[in-house]
Amino acid sequence: MLQQLVQEISARLIRNEPINDDARRFSEMTAAVLPAAIASAASEIPLLGRFYYRQPISRRFWRSVSPIGIEREALDATPGLTWLYIFHGDGRLREAALHRIGDPPPTAFLFAALAYRLNDWAEPVRIAAQACARRVFPRTPPSVVATAALYLLTQRQHWKRWGAEAAALDVALFRPDVVDQLALIFRTEAAGALSSAMRQALRSPDMDRHLPALLETAVQPAIRAIALQSLVERRGIWPVGFRQEWLDKSLGRSRRVLAFEERPIEHAVPLTDLVSVGAADRSVVVRKLAADAFIKHADALAGLQETASRMLHDPSPAVRERMDFYMRRTRGEVAWTAAAATKPS
Repeated sequence: MLQQLVQEISARLIRNEPINDDARRFSEMTAAVLPAAIASAASEIPLLGRFYYRQPISRRFWRSVSPIGIEREALDATPGLTWLYIFHGDGRLREAALHRIGDPPPTAFLFAALAYRLNDWAEPVRIAAQACARRVFPRTPPSVVATAALYLLTQRQHWKRWGAEAAALDVALFRPDVVDQLALIFRTEAAGALSSAMRQALRSPDMDRHLPALLETAVQPAIRAIALQSLVERRGIWPVGFRQEWLDKSLGRSRRVLAFEERPIEHAVPLTDLVSVGAADRSVVVRKLAADAFIKHADALAGLQETASRMLHDPSPAVRERMDFYMRRTRGEVAWTAAAATKPS
C-alpha cells in the first residue's frame, strides 16, 4: 500500500539507505489514487513519513545536525523523491522539490498534487508551483490532465489563497486536446457525478463543438440535459460561488445564493432538431427541458405539432403538465405572458 511505502521511505532516509527504487514506486503507485484524495493525502503523508517542519538548532550546525539538511541532500541525490516531497510539512522542502521537477506528472493524482500547491499557504511555494506548472503542464498527456480535471474543475473555485497562480492551472485544464478528452469522458462514462464538471467545462468555447454529440449519445442523462439546455439557450452557464441577495435592506435581511457566469454559444443546429431529439430522449429530465423549450420558443417550434401532440401523452406528469400549458396557450386559453411561461415547475 502507498501508506506503507511512505513509511518505508522515511525509515530508509533516516538510516541513510538507497531509496531510488522506492521513490520510483511511489510515483507509479499514485496511479491508483483518485485526484479527489489530494486534500486528505496532503495531511496524511507528512504524518506517515514524519515529514515535519524542523527548526535548525543553529546556523553553525545546520548541515550536520538539522534533519532538513539530510532531507535536502536526499532530494538532491534522488530525483524521484521530488513528487513525495511536494507533500513535505516544511515549506522550504516543498519549494525545493517544485524547483527540481522537470518532467510532467505521470499520474492524475500527481497532477492534482501539483495543482494543489498553486494554492499552498506559503507564498514561496505557490511561486515555485506556478513556475513548475508552466514548465510541465503543457507537456502533460491530455488523458492525465482530463482525469484530474474532473475533480479540479469543481474545486478550484473554493481555493482562496492563490491569485495569478490560478491561470497556470486554467491554461492546462482548457487546452483543446484536454477538452476533447473531457468530452469523451462525458460521453462514455456511466458512473460518477459528472454534471458539475461538465458545467465548469462550458467555460471553454472548445466544448461547444462537442455539445450536439453529447446531446445524442452521452450515457448520463444529466450530461444530455446540460447539452440540450446550452444549445437551446445558446449560452453556457456555470457556478462561480455565492453572492448576497437582499430580501429587505431596511431590516438588514439577506440570503446567500449561488452566483453564475455565462458566455454565448454559437452553433448551426436548428432549434427544431434539438427539441425533437430532446423530446425523444429516454430520460424525463431531458424531455422536461424539451417541453420548456416549446413554451419559451413557441413561434420557432410551431412546425413541431406532431411532436407536441405526442408529448401530451408522455409517461411523466411533469412533461404532460408543461405540454398541456403549451397547447392551451397556443389556443389562446392562457395569456401569452412571461409570467405564464414560467408557471410549470
